[in-house]
Amino acid sequence: MRKSEIHMHSIFSDGEFSPSDLVQIAEKNNVSILSLTDHDTFDGIPEFIQSADSTGITAFPGIEITVKFHDFN
Repeated sequence: MRKSEIHMHSIFSDGEFSPSDLVQIAEKNNVSILSLTDHDTFDGIPEFIQSADSTGITAFPGIEITVKFHDFN
């Protein structure tokens, strides 16, 4: 069975690690499927994909979008 992590944030939103660091941590923990889902930005995606490609980890770029509708957030 392949390990996956499909909801991660990097320093480009409210995370503590760079996209490359997240990939390295995943590799050390035998995670083979990874998704970067920063808040309202794709800024970390190029670094994320490049780093994942160099390790053989399957990368799924994503985004967590903030939506406001009337008084709802």
